[in-house]
Amino acid sequence: MIHLADIVDTHWDDYVQEGGRFIPPHVFKAVNQIRACRTPKLGTDVYQCPNCGATKFVYHSCRNRFCPRCGQHDIDHWAATLLSQLPKLKQHHVVFTLPAQLRPLAKANPEVVHTLLFHASATVIKAWFTEKHHAVPGIISVLQTAGSDLHFQPHAHLVVSAGGLKDGEWFELASDYLVNEKYLAKKFRWRFLKELVTAYDQGRLQLPGELAGLQSRCEFMRLVKQLHSFTWVVSVQPALSDAENLVRYVLRYTRRACLSEYRILSFLNGIITFECKDYAATQGGKTALKTVSLPYREFFDRLFQHVPLPGFRMVRYYGLYAHFKDLPPLPQAAPQELPEKLTWRELQIEKTGTDPLMCPTCHCEMVYGGMEFPSEVRVAVERVSALPLAYADTS
Repeated sequence: MIHLADIVDTHWDDYVQEGGRFIPPHVFKAVNQIRACRTPKLGTDVYQCPNCGATKFVYHSCRNRFCPRCGQHDIDHWAATLLSQLPKLKQHHVVFTLPAQLRPLAKANPEVVHTLLFHASATVIKAWFTEKHHAVPGIISVLQTAGSDLHFQPHAHLVVSAGGLKDGEWFELASDYLVNEKYLAKKFRWRFLKELVTAYDQGRLQLPGELAGLQSRCEFMRLVKQLHSFTWVVSVQPALSDAENLVRYVLRYTRRACLSEYRILSFLNGIITFECKDYAATQGGKTALKTVSLPYREFFDRLFQHVPLPGFRMVRYYGLYAHFKDLPPLPQAAPQELPEKLTWRELQIEKTGTDPLMCPTCHCEMVYGGMEFPSEVRVAVERVSALPLAYADTS
């Protein structure tokens, strides 16, 4: 398997030295941690057999939430925890996608626009349940910014309960059908643009290059009117009795890179080739695949624009799911126990069937002998936090 760290080690320094592009500090930090992940640079735990003296070195993970080699175990445990807390109702998968015309604004104002996407999509779902059923649903909302080919395409995946609480009692929808997609899209468009105008009036929006010419509120409102004329896309899937695959699907890129390493087919002479889904060529059944080949400059441009902002919550909870502990139990539902998180050793045993800390020769348990952490590496790691606010053109 080709690791992203191998590609970064080969081409990142040239990419940076070319200059001419803005590289935020949190991207530098993510790249530095990906390069150091599971290497001696982040420290090494040393274990030794007390009988024969055999030594085992265990490298540390970087735990950056954009590292493709970290986070899978955290996602699995998180998904298992969520599944143990969800009421035993069917769940719908609903996807809200911002139109292409809004992507430049979203890229220039990610925190503001993505928060509006979260809020507007959850609000229209809750409003529909209130109007139609006088009930409160449960919603888990997950932000994803990458399309299948790594282009910038902000969209929110929502896990929506097929039922909820009505007058303090549980009820379930009688049909697997939730709501008309076009109706929901129109409501979403109206709610999002209403909140977008409010953000503009409050001075919270920075207009990017192609929109910088909008000097007055009147000109901005003309843009909003134009956005009202476009068709916005909302996808509503039938209810699922087993939410496990759905929950794991929507959480899959919340704590790791938006490109799985098994999708990377090759990198040769500065060209990276990877496999991605081709929705345009899909005609029912299994999603079609295509290969994309990019020079490392464009590959890095596309990939690292999706590094999450520091402290920005990519997963949010609304309605009933904002208060799992306060949910009344479903009738005849057995209480669920939260899963325990496995240690590194337990995880390796589960994955490989072999205890990594048992001496292969003596078959006795190795003893922890301390941690090695090179001083020069510590300086390099600390230097990450002292990076400039932006990387300017060095040409």
